[in-house]
Amino acid sequence: MANYDETKLIVQMKSLARTEPMPLDASALWDSQAEAESYAKQPNAYSGQIITAKVGGKYKAFVLQGENGNCTIEPIGVDASAVKQYVQVGTRPESGQEQGVIYIENNVGYIWNGSGWVKVFADVSTSIADFEKRIGKLETDISTKANIANPNFTGTVKLEGKELATKEYADAIVTAAKTEVPIVIDGDHPFPSEAYKAGQKYVVALAGTYLGQKCEVGDVILITKNYASGSAANTDGIVLQANIDGAVTGADSSVDGEIVVFSGATGKVIKSSKINMTALNDAISKVHEHANKAKLDTYDKTQAELLATAAADAQSKVAVLKKTVDGKADKATTLAGYGIEDAYNKTEIESKLRTITDNVNTKVDATTVDTKISTAKSEITTAYEESIDAKLNAKVGNLGESATVVEFVNKAVGSGGADIAGQIDNALREAKKYTDDALTIVVL
Repeated sequence: MANYDETKLIVQMKSLARTEPMPLDASALWDSQAEAESYAKQPNAYSGQIITAKVGGKYKAFVLQGENGNCTIEPIGVDASAVKQYVQVGTRPESGQEQGVIYIENNVGYIWNGSGWVKVFADVSTSIADFEKRIGKLETDISTKANIANPNFTGTVKLEGKELATKEYADAIVTAAKTEVPIVIDGDHPFPSEAYKAGQKYVVALAGTYLGQKCEVGDVILITKNYASGSAANTDGIVLQANIDGAVTGADSSVDGEIVVFSGATGKVIKSSKINMTALNDAISKVHEHANKAKLDTYDKTQAELLATAAADAQSKVAVLKKTVDGKADKATTLAGYGIEDAYNKTEIESKLRTITDNVNTKVDATTVDTKISTAKSEITTAYEESIDAKLNAKVGNLGESATVVEFVNKAVGSGGADIAGQIDNALREAKKYTDDALTIVVL
């Protein structure tokens, strides 16, 4: 029994009775082979399930094969169209005749030998029945005649002017007729196990084993020895085969002792291999010899010793390779994977370059900056000078073109003003120095 998931089983204690003409399983019947094949690929289809589908107007049975949920359908039974008909009844074909097939036309059997028709049997039932009727009539007529004790007739015996035939003569005619006309072996007429006569022919219409030989449809059995009571034997006849399935043919001649091989891929033709048994036996006897046998014999190490030496050599090479490999970094996809922690990767560098580029694109060029600074400097200087002049004029008045600060102070404050003037001059220098040092124009 197949293995089933017990959780998916439904226990049914009573028989199901259909009330409608439909299957109990909705997946058991399909209107076409295509629908059945499509169902076989569905998840609920299972291997071993039997379904039916309409094909050519008739329903045919199929069994699902393969993996559950992905099955294929396989027809159940034998396709009658694929079975070769060795006996065909009707008008013989004018073309496409097959050798080995019996064609029965008007109760006469023919076979095609490749070039023409050969009659293998005819309907002799009418002739035999006529013979039997005539014999029966003779027997009846003879029984109506008066018996004569131990009659011994000589010459020709006539009755009412007609020549009489003896029973032995009639039996011989019947026997001869049965011998000359082949008898068909089929389901209704089995091969006799007794009472056969030498010269009788039997045409096989039902394949089977006769005279201890496997016979095919179309074969002819020729009886060569009369049946002896209780001594039926396979040697009492021979089988003449009409066709031989699997027969192997060869050349017209051969060389004694040569081995045969197949010629081609049919498996039906053999040819000489040009190799005889003497050469084959010699090759077998030398199968373990080698062209370098003398040299190989000088090696005195065992297989285990050779393998141990090879293993040690291989291990030495592996150790060297391992040392080399240990000095290499493992393959990685990041800088950190190679142990580099203080470097930017390509993505990070591109991001920073993009930021710098964006910042640069927002700045003015150096020429523009120089122009703007030069203009602003000139304007600032002019405004500064004007502002200083105004403030100085407001504070000290006009100094005159040749007056110095000291002279002005002395003039303004009298004697002792020189010290104040010096202080003012010194303050102005310090202020200039400060502005010169502190104010720096940077050109971008």
